[in-house]
Amino acid sequence: YAFVSGSTVTGNGYANSWTGAQLDSLAGNGSLAPTAVGYSYMVTITSRLENSIAGLAANYQGAWIGAYRPNTSTFAWTWANGPEAGVNFFTQSGAAPNGGGAPTPGNYSNFGAGEPNGNLSGSESVGQFFGTAGQWNDLSPTTTFSATQTIQYAVLGYVKETNLAPSALTVNAGSGAVTFGGVVGG
Repeated sequence: YAFVSGSTVTGNGYANSWTGAQLDSLAGNGSLAPTAVGYSYMVTITSRLENSIAGLAANYQGAWIGAYRPNTSTFAWTWANGPEAGVNFFTQSGAAPNGGGAPTPGNYSNFGAGEPNGNLSGSESVGQFFGTAGQWNDLSPTTTFSATQTIQYAVLGYVKETNLAPSALTVNAGSGAVTFGGVVGG
């Protein structure tokens, strides 16, 4: 036998989108709350698994993610939108040439070695994927690249995350017993 009480969490949907206006959070879509099913926003990455899935959606090319430094007085990195909007997930150690830093306790980060490394003047204050390992880099918010550019650091769009509804779970235990000791999907 198997017993599950409540819904299971199967994750959200991820896609690479060249048009930022397709994201509810950037288009100012007031008809949906950031936690509503179907709401889309620049990806907010909270685990290694989610980073892998979002990186795959971007085809491991340069793509904007929802990470940014909201002001020029601290090196604190925050999620821009979605359910995690305003969550400080990383504190940068300083500017180039050293950069780097550490995740806020309990939060995930995948900045590449020596990244982020922008200074407090606001340069390099938004996040992007780069390379084949799904690592993150910081760039200037005014950086522009064309959709056809193929260099590794070119930004090819936005990684869009869309809230999906919990879905049904089927467990075929045969004649044995299945016990879940924690949250399914967590």
